[in-house]
Amino acid sequence: MDFFNEIFGYLTDSKGLGFPMLICGGLLIILWLMKKTSKSWQKVDIKIERKKEDRNSFNTPYKLL
Repeated sequence: MDFFNEIFGYLTDSKGLGFPMLICGGLLIILWLMKKTSKSWQKVDIKIERKKEDRNSFNTPYKLL
């Protein structure tokens, strides 16, 4: 339990190196999550485009006026 208190104290000390490391670590996690979600959105967009292309490829006759 003392180990966790030392780590917590190190990371929250605003005058030491731990606090900037904590901020950078949080930003890296946020950037990683943004990259992950953008990849999944790209996959969904590609899937939607394929469905649109499949619907447009049907040869449906149009009524001529």
